[in-house]
Amino acid sequence: TLHGSIPSVFKSYMNSAKVYLRFYNMKGVTAIDVENSRLFEKAEVHSDGNSVTIEMLCREQVNVIGYDVRYNEDGSITVFFNEKPQMGSEEKPLENVTVIVDAGHGGMDPGALGVLDGKGPTEDDITMSHALAAQKRLESLGAKVILSVPQNLSKQKKVVLHERVEITREAEADFFISLHCAMPSLPLAMILPAL
Repeated sequence: TLHGSIPSVFKSYMNSAKVYLRFYNMKGVTAIDVENSRLFEKAEVHSDGNSVTIEMLCREQVNVIGYDVRYNEDGSITVFFNEKPQMGSEEKPLENVTVIVDAGHGGMDPGALGVLDGKGPTEDDITMSHALAAQKRLESLGAKVILSVPQNLSKQKKVVLHERVEITREAEADFFISLHCAMPSLPLAMILPAL
């Protein structure tokens, strides 16, 4: 948890050796204690004017695959990191992995209307069919799969973005797969390390 002058926008990148976070328009962060961290062996904090840069050096044999930055009501910033999950057995290689499958749109938000002047399948119909197929395949490999949008969501309801994020956070998911269609006949997927 970082306590600085103000919550700010940030820039980041990561590789197998380190995580780099730069918080703009922030002052006051001087050190980060990683002594008891199982993920990081060292953290360096640099301040230049109105920005704070943090470099977190990973421990050997540790693979960080994602992170989440949360702005707290008290003005602090909390950064959470996800370690690469341990693979399961040969038969169920994903048995230790939790995946959120997010079928784009749904309910009162059909997404792209598609062919036949909107009388053909809509984007939410197509993304849900792909989400169910992905769920079945991932579960066959041992993963725990959570759909962020219920299969039979009422046309009077909608799952908004922050609810999808909260579902992911509560599940402590390892991956978030977002399904959308550029055109209803061309499904797209983004697979991201979860928040």
